[in-house]
Amino acid sequence: MKANLRSLCLISLLFTALLSSAGAQSLINPGFEQTYLPIAPTGNSAPDAARITGSIAPGWSDNTDWAKNVILAYGPDTNRPHSGVTCQRITVTHGFAQVTQGMQFSAGRIQASVWVRAEPAQWVSLTVRLAGAPYTAYGARPIKAGPKWTRIRVECTVPATSGGLYVNTSGIGTVWLDDVGIAAVTSAAQNLSPPAGAIPRSYFGMNVNNMHVAPGFQWPVLDFGTYRSWDSGVIWPAIETARGVYDWSSLDKDVAQAQAHHAQFVFTLGQTPTWASSRPNEPAVYGKGYGAPPANLSDWKDFVREVATRYKGRIAVYEVWNEPDIAIFYTGTPAQLAALETAAAEVVHHTDPKALIAAPAVSGGRAASQLRFLDDYLAAGGGRHADVLAYHGYVYPAEEEVQAVQSYRDLLKSHGVSDKPLWNTETGTELATVSETETAAFVSRELILDWALGLGRICIYAYNGSFTGLDAPTADPKKRDPSRLGPSGIAYAQTMRWLIGAKMLSCASDAHGIWICALRRPDGTAAWLVWNPAGPSTFRLPLAWKVRSRTGGSISIGIQPVLVTRPK
Repeated sequence: MKANLRSLCLISLLFTALLSSAGAQSLINPGFEQTYLPIAPTGNSAPDAARITGSIAPGWSDNTDWAKNVILAYGPDTNRPHSGVTCQRITVTHGFAQVTQGMQFSAGRIQASVWVRAEPAQWVSLTVRLAGAPYTAYGARPIKAGPKWTRIRVECTVPATSGGLYVNTSGIGTVWLDDVGIAAVTSAAQNLSPPAGAIPRSYFGMNVNNMHVAPGFQWPVLDFGTYRSWDSGVIWPAIETARGVYDWSSLDKDVAQAQAHHAQFVFTLGQTPTWASSRPNEPAVYGKGYGAPPANLSDWKDFVREVATRYKGRIAVYEVWNEPDIAIFYTGTPAQLAALETAAAEVVHHTDPKALIAAPAVSGGRAASQLRFLDDYLAAGGGRHADVLAYHGYVYPAEEEVQAVQSYRDLLKSHGVSDKPLWNTETGTELATVSETETAAFVSRELILDWALGLGRICIYAYNGSFTGLDAPTADPKKRDPSRLGPSGIAYAQTMRWLIGAKMLSCASDAHGIWICALRRPDGTAAWLVWNPAGPSTFRLPLAWKVRSRTGGSISIGIQPVLVTRPK
């Protein structure tokens, strides 16, 4: 489930800018100088209302008064600014902080930056985002800030629209901000290094919502090679209804269907039955106590052993938990979750040695709060007993996956686990915020780029429903038809046909932001996937391709990738 895209904007610290008369983007008071202004009271007297005090630099304003249980204080600091006389100090004793300023982007490639320091050290991220719904993040970059000034840079392509720069803080302590910058970038070129091997069928994965709820619905009308069980109705509480009492009916069906369709099965273990929970009365999204870790590790190990024994050779991967950085899914500590990974690995590797353990994936991979949880998890020993590291690539547009994966891999490297395979076990976009056409283009580009980034699997969330929705829309906006493919499902199927068995020789964007990925298809023919995230444009076919279109040396391209093939 994906409340996490919305949560990106709820944990952030907003910067914005105005266009100058010459059309260049400029910031108001980027150095946090001048006489600071007192922050007005929120006017909310509720016990859990945000408590925000102090003063803020002119041109900036706090935007945290909507939040509950937030306690923070702003103020000027003349001790060790990065430059000038003053920097902005924000001390958080509970929650987080947001600062805002109005902004209008000029269309094109930009680089945004901010200098930060933090005591104690904490994750801080800079995001370039659309101002209003759907709050599209055009680029983001998190770092772990410490007592020394560090610069965060984000480079991305933006449309001509109202937007802003966001700095996300993630923990209790003091953060200092200074010298925000934004500038046009003359080249949008990016270059990826795809894996050398052929793209296997197992790379193409899928999540399916509520598989056992819709009457008669059992399996998608779509080919794919990996099936992930999250939100299909087969979590631990649905199977072991009381200690030692099992209902295998739904999971039996899922496993049988996966085998019949030659799809590798990824079973997500997360959620604890109320009877086994360490906090059985604690509210959670799926049921009381479900988000807490089990009271006794033995109950967890017994359940994992029963599953691994019953489905030996049929469940390929055991994923420890789903998005533990979000409190609706998990309320334990990173160390407790690391212990669950260790226990699951011990049981599965003994019971079914060919099965793999996937570490739990945080909810997006590039917000400061998400990487803070992952950082703590890895520091507590998480990931060491996993065969695969899981990642959830909730970014939009798809090209922002490049920076997101790099941030994730930087953190894995710092903990010595970057040599393990990385899978994207959940990704998608909400249909309420983008059109069916845009979603279809997103799906195709995500499938292409994830392979170019070296991700071993990609599981779209989800085949059916309002999140991505590869099934067909109906006249009723609240209903979809899982017996037919919609635009995104058709795009998925087409892209899979382009990629499966092919070798991706290169993948890069040119100076104009146009993406070109070169393929060697299974029959040996040369082909190229081409698209422009900015929209419709004319692409001149390189002479070296030895390809001519019906109209000569150019083709029309847009947000949906097109395949150009050299005739044999």
